[in-house]
Amino acid sequence: MNNKDLKNRIKESAINEIPDVFDKINIQDITIEPKTETVKKPQFSFNLKLVLSTFLFIITGFFIYQTIQSPETDLPYLSDVESLAFQTVSAQSLLEYTNIENQSLSMSAADDVEDYLDEMTPMIELAEMIVNQRNQISYQVLESDRQDYEYRIHFKAYSLNQVLIEYDVYYNQSNDNITGLVFTGESDYQFVKNSDRFRLYENDQDFIEINNQKPNLFNFRYMKNNLEQFSTQIDLDYQNDAYQANFNYQNKQGLQISLMMKRNPNQSMEVDYSVRDMARQMNGRYQVSVEENQDTGQPIYRFKFDDQSIIEKEKPNRPHQNNPGRGPGNMSLNIFLNITNKNQPSNVYIVKRRN
Repeated sequence: MNNKDLKNRIKESAINEIPDVFDKINIQDITIEPKTETVKKPQFSFNLKLVLSTFLFIITGFFIYQTIQSPETDLPYLSDVESLAFQTVSAQSLLEYTNIENQSLSMSAADDVEDYLDEMTPMIELAEMIVNQRNQISYQVLESDRQDYEYRIHFKAYSLNQVLIEYDVYYNQSNDNITGLVFTGESDYQFVKNSDRFRLYENDQDFIEINNQKPNLFNFRYMKNNLEQFSTQIDLDYQNDAYQANFNYQNKQGLQISLMMKRNPNQSMEVDYSVRDMARQMNGRYQVSVEENQDTGQPIYRFKFDDQSIIEKEKPNRPHQNNPGRGPGNMSLNIFLNITNKNQPSNVYIVKRRN
């Protein structure tokens, strides 16, 4: 008997020995569960996955770039009290030069930037206070030592030649309204501030008006007889723990001057300038520092241009010291500003050019 036959006989024998229980099974008791259907996940092709991944990467990268480029674009660099002191100091400083401005005309014969330094000087002197390292400018809120005023701000800054400049601001405030007085030693100027504007008065019709419609951007206008004579826009920037400023000036004769100023470590200021007057335009850069005139002992501005030429001018005297301002008679006096800088510059100009 071969193997095949042997396997068949074993199989038949095994089948015959299985008991016949089929008839004993109750088919009604048997429960058959339905077949579970599995939901197949959609299958994406490799190309579709690549396109979607690239799209998401581009969108994510765009938002990251926007965040890095302008993380604080709309955030003010100054607090409310700092902004109050900043506007007060700036307006008072610019108003002191309005007598110079009244005598200034568009200079049709001017052919050199030297002819425009007188117009630049007010902005440079103001920048000495506000364009500086953060630790060289201080706005301190102190307890008022005057019973008529509830608040006090003590402002300190260092000029280019490291002269300490100090201001004390005393004020009362009702909601967004502030009224007060700026005192400069011999002259006083009244001012008012609300949520829309700031005005510092020489008299009823002559004043500096400030609008601060965007954070860090201040628009100054000098009004004489209620007519605009000049405007100066100050755009503050803050980089590497230091304040920078872009000044844009324009007078009624059409003269336009732009100065981008930042401090250097060597007690000088770097200035990129642009002058547009009639059909002429000049652009360039100079460094300005404060030195002492060896003959008179007066402080002078020393301008060093990229071509290594040097111009020296004495810092002008404040023109309103002998012409006290008077504000509106019905204005309450709620803010007092005291300038304690004793180094008052001379109004004598000297010009030297060395090559």
